[in-house]
Amino acid sequence: MTTSTSIRLDKDFKKKLQLLAKEMGLSFSALVSASLRKTLEERKVEISAPLPESALSVEYEKDLMTDKDAKETVFVAKDKSDIDMFFNTL
Repeated sequence: MTTSTSIRLDKDFKKKLQLLAKEMGLSFSALVSASLRKTLEERKVEISAPLPESALSVEYEKDLMTDKDAKETVFVAKDKSDIDMFFNTL
């Protein structure tokens, strides 16, 4: 059984998510559900995305785990302010 939920998102941010979902062959709803399901199962928020070096501040750089051969940086949020900081760099 499913239920509807409303969330407020920045218009441009939602468009980017919808495009990403489409590129992945998913509906927007499936993308959001999968992300929330993973958060619930793992009981943590882990966000990874390719970021330009200029987007990383020195104070947060120490909290990022980077594989030199990888093409992405993994950001592990410790609290809501870390998540807000991450999304403001996109």
